[in-house]
Amino acid sequence: MHNFTYPEVLALARTIEEENPKELIVPERLTKPHDLIVRYQDSIKSEKDFQTDITYLNAEGKNLKIEVTQGTLNRALKFFNSFISLAEARGHQIQDKEIKLPSS
Repeated sequence: MHNFTYPEVLALARTIEEENPKELIVPERLTKPHDLIVRYQDSIKSEKDFQTDITYLNAEGKNLKIEVTQGTLNRALKFFNSFISLAEARGHQIQDKEIKLPSS
């Protein structure tokens, strides 16, 4: 792991802003969602799927592990879709990893 200095962080932020301006914008509407986002949307069909006010972004055991409330779900999906797009545009890979959630 690299310990970045403050000037290095600022330089990296400028580079990201210059090279990927479109990916930094979280859109008003979710368009062209990443496969992880689509699978999550397919796995949570209704409000009753929120057994508490928090759910995991979980798609068939393969997840992007975040916790969101019902009220912030749509914004979270747009944010994470933008984050994934930015990461992939910068050459990173998003990999599925099976995570076992604790049973209730």
